[in-house]
Amino acid sequence: MFRKTQCYRDVRKANTWLVGGSICAAFSLSLPVVSQETPDALLDEIVVTAQKREQELFEIPIAISAFSGSQLERSGISDLTGLTEQVPGLEISPSEAGGGSVFIRGIGTGVQGVGADPNVAIYRDGVYVSRHAVAFQDFIDIERVEVLRGPQGTLYGRNATGGAINIISNRPGSEWRVNGRLEGGRYDKYTGAIAAGGPVVADRLWVRGSYVRSTQENYVENVFDPSSPFREKIVDSEAFNGSVVFEVTGNLEVVLQADYEEDNGFGVLPIRKSWIGPRDIAEAGPLFGVPQVLTDDRFESNQDFADTGDAQLRNRGAGATVTWDFGGYTFKSVSGYRRFESTRVFDNDGTNSPIATAITPSDSESFSQEVQLLSPSGGKFEWILGAFYYDETSRGLGRFGGLRNFDVGLGELGFSGVLANSQSNFDSTIETEAWAIFAQGTYTISDQWRATLGLRYSDEDKTFQTTSDNLRSVANRDEVEEFLAGPLAQLPFEGGTVGDVVNNIVAFFDEPLTAGTTDEASFDAFTPRVALEWLPNEDRLFYAAVSKGFKSGGFNALDTGPLNILLGLAPPPPSGSANDAFQAPYDEEELWSYETGMRMTLMEGRMRLASTLFYYDYDNLQVQTTVGNPTTGFQSLISNDASADILGLELELVAEPIERLQVALTAAWTDGEYDEFDNVADAIDGRIIDLSGSETLRTPEYRLFTSAQYNVPMGDNGILIPRIEVSYESDQNFLLSTITSESDPRFQAQKELGIGDLSTVKGGEHTVVDLSLSYVFPQQDIVVRGYVDNVFDETYRLALLSDSGTGQQEVLARGREYGVTVSFNF
Repeated sequence: MFRKTQCYRDVRKANTWLVGGSICAAFSLSLPVVSQETPDALLDEIVVTAQKREQELFEIPIAISAFSGSQLERSGISDLTGLTEQVPGLEISPSEAGGGSVFIRGIGTGVQGVGADPNVAIYRDGVYVSRHAVAFQDFIDIERVEVLRGPQGTLYGRNATGGAINIISNRPGSEWRVNGRLEGGRYDKYTGAIAAGGPVVADRLWVRGSYVRSTQENYVENVFDPSSPFREKIVDSEAFNGSVVFEVTGNLEVVLQADYEEDNGFGVLPIRKSWIGPRDIAEAGPLFGVPQVLTDDRFESNQDFADTGDAQLRNRGAGATVTWDFGGYTFKSVSGYRRFESTRVFDNDGTNSPIATAITPSDSESFSQEVQLLSPSGGKFEWILGAFYYDETSRGLGRFGGLRNFDVGLGELGFSGVLANSQSNFDSTIETEAWAIFAQGTYTISDQWRATLGLRYSDEDKTFQTTSDNLRSVANRDEVEEFLAGPLAQLPFEGGTVGDVVNNIVAFFDEPLTAGTTDEASFDAFTPRVALEWLPNEDRLFYAAVSKGFKSGGFNALDTGPLNILLGLAPPPPSGSANDAFQAPYDEEELWSYETGMRMTLMEGRMRLASTLFYYDYDNLQVQTTVGNPTTGFQSLISNDASADILGLELELVAEPIERLQVALTAAWTDGEYDEFDNVADAIDGRIIDLSGSETLRTPEYRLFTSAQYNVPMGDNGILIPRIEVSYESDQNFLLSTITSESDPRFQAQKELGIGDLSTVKGGEHTVVDLSLSYVFPQQDIVVRGYVDNVFDETYRLALLSDSGTGQQEVLARGREYGVTVSFNF
């Protein structure tokens, strides 16, 4: 069985239209073997498992992009973020909590807080990964990556409304091999990687292990205090990956895998304040006595609170896959355990003023179990039956410090006043228990027609427990006590003394305020898929499909409403108890997808073409907004007040128009619009705004990627490969904007404050050019690659983080980068 499952890494199945060669000897850390095979071989399909069984990419009626390890290496792609230029509709950017936000075709989550579920499901070797910080982790020993676009509610189930991403690790080969990579580049980028594997017991037991160490300096400089303990490394990680394959019998195989990654650069975003909001100008400056100053250089920040080194990520997991073939049928069991721990420390206001800081530790522990029964492949009726179980406990702590060095007055009486610190703490735990059953079958009606019908039932129970408190203290207590002991404190004031007033203020800041609640919620859904395929000949596939996606509801772990009541900033509920003011759970999302597509082989096998047309009907969107002000208190709200329509067209092409020249092209047009979104509170003045008709988040209208490379034989001296990649993306909305046009009467008023530009919530369009030159040694065991990414030093946004009307902070893409990579394979 082991040799049979290995065969999908056979050179004929390697999809090597970019570089050629065998995946068996190539992965994302190793040598991409270059071949001078025929065009037909170079354009052969990669074999994928997107539908839970091995199939060639051309055979699947799904919008899917797949990349072998050698292709990733050739483009210098080291993590999922590198795929955004090449996969239509894929957007990945840092989130405010230090993790990742993954969108496909405009479907993704903007909800923050412990237990917040994503809209794109990520699987690592068949095991569900719930926390999307994995999107920023280095690929380690990767065989291939599959990106499925569109809802995958039948075979993947929970939280796959936008799509699914499968990351598949290399397995040990039939002979011992050692692969590695060394890289050095701009911003002190250094990477070292090595992997080795092979047979331990012939035809019975195989092992493989790999290790990666990466560091890189932050490309945004904090100029507030060069001597501050600001951590300069944006990447400071190491990772291990190991696997054991044991062939118990000829038809029973057990695969054990384990991985561990630690990143001391986690959460160190290349972040800067992009503009100061009206609250900063009108309220924060006078309140703290420190004018906020922005730098003119977009690659400089001016933050008074720098990370002290506490931020860290630990991500680890283990899995066991048992495969049993009997009578042509296959039974598979996939068990997985994952643990994710992270802490991020950051300046919440993003300026030199001592307004707010945040420390956000989180911990997630999960176990998943899936069983599958598959019919024999190649029959008239192919089917799969399965069941899934998932259990996760997520805990998040939030320590948000504000009002530091807050002068509450009385300074005119001869001392600086009562300087007070205030810190709000959140401790929330969400326990999730989910299960599902599913079935899907494909029936071959004739030589030219196939029909697929699938259905999944999902059920989830969530338990939520949270405690929030506000801890306050007097920062200059010695000075206050000295004042109280002096004669000024005995002066009469409003029926008492000045000392009485000071004591009341001190007592207010010495009293902790606490609120808490426990709640439960259940969610369930049926998610079907229906598809019809037409294959007029072996080089053509046309299909139409209807499918549904489901994402469960949840709880708002960052609800500050009860604290606002305890602080006297907001009125209490009818019961009079702040504990009754916590928000009710928000509801599940659902998405119906209508899609048609085609795949073609043209030019006598020298070209492959795929296109997809889709329409989404998206209901009950989970939207997080922040309302309020320093007087009434800020409050984070999560609701299901929006629905959207998304229409799109995608094109993918690979070709070898002439010998040794390989070209690729992907293009996407997407039109996303909220068709109902009429209950949005303006974060600045609290008025209710109708955003119906505005663009959906993270949905650029146009995207284009093209690449070309030419293999130049150097006789007996190897092969030289120049390569160029060009990507274009139009602007997109990163945040919800209540200023939807320049005709808005508030536009000019806010422009006078420096915030009236509509681009304050958008990412500007950009065009990026990457160049590389590779030299493959004659024995094809060493490759040296030099590269220049972002050749013309284009500046553009990766993400935009909101400060509740106090301004915004932007995360910029790197400028021009250059470096050299040496890969070896022995």
